[in-house]
Amino acid sequence: YFINVCCHPEVAEPAETKRLDDDGEEVEGYSVPVAIGPEKRDRDAKGQACVVVDCVVHPSFVVDDKKDFLCHLAMTYVEKKYHLELDRDYKLPKLKYKGDVVTEQAIRDGTTFVREVPAPPPPKPIEAELGRPPTLAAA
Repeated sequence: YFINVCCHPEVAEPAETKRLDDDGEEVEGYSVPVAIGPEKRDRDAKGQACVVVDCVVHPSFVVDDKKDFLCHLAMTYVEKKYHLELDRDYKLPKLKYKGDVVTEQAIRDGTTFVREVPAPPPPKPIEAELGRPPTLAAA
């Protein structure tokens, strides 16, 4: 399995984020948008069949001191998208790009709309819906 880590300025930049954890506490984190391309069939240097996937991130994130983190992040995204488990003992071959043709990808613009949703009205008592008190049937 080969993962090409590519960059393009149309992918949103990484950003600090805040979210609520399972206990409702606010935690800070880092969001790194990654566009994962389709699986492509290819052959490795020994002529064996292999699979290649392109992962695209913003150029600001492709720096040497983040290379290991970026490789693990790309593997995680590929695992989630294609429901597989990759060996974390990876190698970086001396290739600029694995494959013949760079696959075009649709990249989301990162626009997110957040709005407050009003609370639903309280439920009506069952008597109001039935027009009488509920009765239980014997089994």
